Amino acid sequence: MKVTKSQLIERIQAESKGLSGDSKKNLLREVLQEAILCHMKEVGLFEDMAFHGGTSLRLLHRIDRFSEDLDMSLVIANGDYDVATPMATLEKSLRSSEINLEFQNKSKADNPIKKYFLNDSEILSQLSRDFGNVMAGEKIKIKFELDILPSDHQIFIKAKIQSAFSATIKAHDLSTCMGQKIHAVLCRGHFYGMDIIKGRDLYDLEWYLKKGIKPNLKNLKECLVRGGPWKDQKLTIDNAWVVNAIQTSIETKDFASIL
Repeated sequence: MKVTKSQLIERIQAESKGLSGDSKKNLLREVLQEAILCHMKEVGLFEDMAFHGGTSLRLLHRIDRFSEDLDMSLVIANGDYDVATPMATLEKSLRSSEINLEFQNKSKADNPIKKYFLNDSEILSQLSRDFGNVMAGEKIKIKFELDILPSDHQIFIKAKIQSAFSATIKAHDLSTCMGQKIHAVLCRGHFYGMDIIKGRDLYDLEWYLKKGIKPNLKNLKECLVRGGPWKDQKLTIDNAWVVNAIQTSIETKDFASIL
């Protein structure tokens, strides 16, 4: 489904009735995310990429929280992957449907997580009368991240976006997603020399546990030895190791500074 600007606006106006201004902005961000994913499908980007992370839980599995980022990984690791080319293709496809997002490349050469910001001010401005709390020059920002050096132990599924803008796309299975969430709980911020805890990590982890999901331990191990306090270590990981590591990590966190 190649979403157009008029379809996007029509849906937001229909679904935003009764919502607060901030909730309307969250809805706009989510509908834009869905439109981006649909265009990615249309131009073939899911041949090389797979969707994962918090937004995949929201859009594919209906977890009850909003998420701002679109997280992707290559299906096959490629340190020489030129992310600018598929992003230019995606931008062209969106513009052909009058969805004129601003693409900002924030990638760094030494970081395998390539980063873009996809910003909208045009649609937000057009809807400002309905939203009621839009500042001059305000933008809806969606962070797009692509891991070009993922683990060899990713497990993929085909999953359908659960909304009016529907497409079947390639994504990580829930066990792989859970392993990556455990990595976030244990290692978030270490790349920048910080030890960070975010409420959404614990919320998502509880969601996995309630669903009875078991983590992809092979993928988790590769993530752990790639970066963080276990970098380059020879690890033997089982469920007991994971439970102990999570308990130890949580006990050392400053919950007063939770983000």
